[in-house]
Amino acid sequence: MSVVFEFLRHNKGFKCGMLSMDVEGGLDNIHIDLLCDFLAARECPANLINWVQVRRWAGNQVVRFRFNGRISKPYFVNCGIPQGSPLSRFWFGAYVADIFEPHLRYSPSVRTVVSSCVDDGVILVASDSRDLPRYTMAELFKDSDRVARGRKMGFSAIKTKWIGFGGTMWEDLDIDGEILTPVENLRVLGYRFNVFLNMSSHVSYWLERGLGVRGRLSALGRRFGSDGGLNAWCTYRLFQAAYLPTIYYGLEFVTELSSYMKRIQVHVNDCLRSLFRCHIKFANNIMLAEFGTPPVHIQGRYLQRRCYSLIINY
Repeated sequence: MSVVFEFLRHNKGFKCGMLSMDVEGGLDNIHIDLLCDFLAARECPANLINWVQVRRWAGNQVVRFRFNGRISKPYFVNCGIPQGSPLSRFWFGAYVADIFEPHLRYSPSVRTVVSSCVDDGVILVASDSRDLPRYTMAELFKDSDRVARGRKMGFSAIKTKWIGFGGTMWEDLDIDGEILTPVENLRVLGYRFNVFLNMSSHVSYWLERGLGVRGRLSALGRRFGSDGGLNAWCTYRLFQAAYLPTIYYGLEFVTELSSYMKRIQVHVNDCLRSLFRCHIKFANNIMLAEFGTPPVHIQGRYLQRRCYSLIINY
């Protein structure tokens, strides 16, 4: 994503197009012997290749189906790699490296970048004309699709979308007779891009998701209560572990935009006031304490102070 943002910022003022694509059924179609050949070509250790191929790490998998409480007999699956294994993404990355072969081309007329993360690929093209990005994106997509079909894979038609930047009306993109209409908002690995090339859609989406997390935390508090159940300390730990990572998704690309940071801060303070029923000054003090600054001023009645004692100690 750093490559994507850097490309867009560097080519600001040009006509830019971004195409997002996703490999469909990739893990199920990996051929183990061909994977081992790719690992050998990339100079992987021989003992690692033997572990994958000879001991059939990805082979002889056993699956069973359950319908209405009944469990079927075991079936042996000898194709693909298990999706639940943490090693699968590394084998898959080695297997599809040629499909998403990185491209970085720079010339006065056109600038292109092809980047990927596991099975998600992005094609970026910038030019001073409106037609050249569409033509170049179509050509790069055809190259990737040709290699993918040779591996018995393909790209999901539903997840193949593109967006144009540059304040102009974009025509449809033609890829082997498939017409793709440009979208107004494009998602890439959880990041939302709009035609104005700002982060408003991204921030709005994750703040809305944060409201859902806030509602679930409030429901937990109502269900278990504060006496012997979900106390203030547990609530705040849930706030840290569930709410903040949600609304802070992609924060590294938003910190320079003060208006978006203020929106996020307002939501954070409002969530703290809702969960702990405290006023704004106390909510701000909690956030200052999170960054290592001790609370300097707390107002409230005696009963409120007694309820907040666990958080104040934190």
